[in-house]
Amino acid sequence: KNTSYFVGDSAVKREMVTKIERTSGQRAETNEETAGSGSEEMMRMSEIRFAHNDNTELFKDRSGSILETAVQLLSGEVSPDAIPVFEVCLHESKHYTKTGNRRLAAFRLAQLFAPERFSHVRVKLVQVNQVFLVGVGNGRAKLTTQLNGPECEGKWMFIKETQERVGITLDDNTYGRDLLELMLPHGTANNSFNFNVVLTSPPSSSTGKQPGAAALAKRRKLANRRRRKEMERKLELADKGKAATQTHQAGKQPEKSLKSKSR
Repeated sequence: KNTSYFVGDSAVKREMVTKIERTSGQRAETNEETAGSGSEEMMRMSEIRFAHNDNTELFKDRSGSILETAVQLLSGEVSPDAIPVFEVCLHESKHYTKTGNRRLAAFRLAQLFAPERFSHVRVKLVQVNQVFLVGVGNGRAKLTTQLNGPECEGKWMFIKETQERVGITLDDNTYGRDLLELMLPHGTANNSFNFNVVLTSPPSSSTGKQPGAAALAKRRKLANRRRRKEMERKLELADKGKAATQTHQAGKQPEKSLKSKSR
């Protein structure tokens, strides 16, 4: 057969290249859509990104907050296995939270202060769907990290109540940093995350709107005061519990010594 027209006709060549590229793109998209068998596995914290641009600090499905959960993880009061597993999906070659953005935030804070203890987290791998990408009906898409700017790509998420953020590094705008450092004076905070990109300074608000300095300072002050009182109350209760246990144990000690003497 005479196939010389493939060489000479650039229009035909361009059409063939376009078809090949389109087919390759469809295959790549299919792979992402089918990635995730629903199985659970341990994944490096540094590989998981936030899908949401911002979120509230209080959990909706259970009591407590992001900061409280981080403190419980760091203190050992709560085991990582006790935190419900959240879902992760693959999108554009990156792993994003499909559920559990607040849980990831709590683990991320714990990892910043104790990287050797919280380097991995158990997740459930699931498929990307339309709800995640664009939403359904009047529902909002779960993937909104692009609202923080193109440089974000899930590397940080803002907390609505304080306009602080949980990111891949510890900085002056890290959510709850002052309270965590107060409770963990010997914490080993470091900047161990690495997405192979340079983290640029994010805007001070996920919507791009700059709140007034006075209003923002007042909001943070009130939120921190509320959290500080809650933490102090929990510490006081914990101290009372320890004191009661020690008193109980001390009360038992003389009995043992008397029995040993009578023998």
